Amino acid sequence: MRIKKIESNTNSIFKELSTLLTAKGIKKSQKCLMSGEKIIAEHIARQKENNKESFFIYHREEHSLFSLYPAHQLILLPQHLYAELDVVGTHAPLLCAFTSEIKSWNHKSPSSKREILCALGDPSNLGALIRSAKAFGFEDIVLLKESANPFLPKALKASSGLSLDMHFYEGPSIQELSSEDTSLFALDMHGEPLESFSPPSSLRLLIGQEGLGVPQTLSFQRLAISMDSGVESLNATIAASIALYQISMSRKKL
Repeated sequence: MRIKKIESNTNSIFKELSTLLTAKGIKKSQKCLMSGEKIIAEHIARQKENNKESFFIYHREEHSLFSLYPAHQLILLPQHLYAELDVVGTHAPLLCAFTSEIKSWNHKSPSSKREILCALGDPSNLGALIRSAKAFGFEDIVLLKESANPFLPKALKASSGLSLDMHFYEGPSIQELSSEDTSLFALDMHGEPLESFSPPSSLRLLIGQEGLGVPQTLSFQRLAISMDSGVESLNATIAASIALYQISMSRKKL
C-alpha cells in the first residue's frame, strides 16, 4: 500500500479533505468521506472497477481493511487531524470516494416511473430515507433546495453508503413545485389513506421538511398513513419508509 504522510492542517490535501465536511466542498470536488468498516467494504465490493480512484485516511498504518484492499493509497494523519475528519466517530479508516453526478431535474420528463422528491434538511434523516428508497425500488431522488447533501458524512453513514448508488437530481424549492403535475403525490397526515391508494404507473412521492411537512398552501394530491388516535404524527423518515413499502407492495399486486 502506498502511504502519504501529512503532518499539518495547512497541507493542501488536508485542506481539501476538510472541505468534504460541507455540501459546498463536496459539490466542488465531487468527492466524499465515507465511514464505517462494513459500509466501506461493501462499497468497494460493489465498485470494483473504480476502486483504485479511492483512498483511505487514517492515523495508523495498520488495519484489516488495508490488507483486503492493498491497491488503495493511505493518507496517514496525526490522530488529532484524523479526528477532525471523523465527524461520525467511527474511529476506523475513512474512505475518500468519488460521488455520482447530481443532474438537473426536468419535471416535464421524468427519468423513471418512480421518483422521490425530498426536502429533508437533516443529513441523517436523508441518509435513512435513501436506504429505504433503495430497499423498495426507488432509485431516483430529486433533491429540493431545502434538502441536505446526500454525500455528507452523516448522510452516507445513515444510508449505509447507498447514496453512491442512487440517481440524484437537483430540483427547485418545495414552494416552487407545480400542483399541475398529476403524477406528484405528497405524504401528508390529512391526505387519502395510503392503504386504499392505487399507485398510478408514473408516480412522484413528495417528502416534506422535518416538522413542517408539506406546505398547506400547495394543492397537491395527498396521501396519509393511518394511525391510532393517540399518535399525532411520525418522524418524516419513518413515515416515508412506510409509504415506500406500501406503494412498492401495491405495485407488485398490479
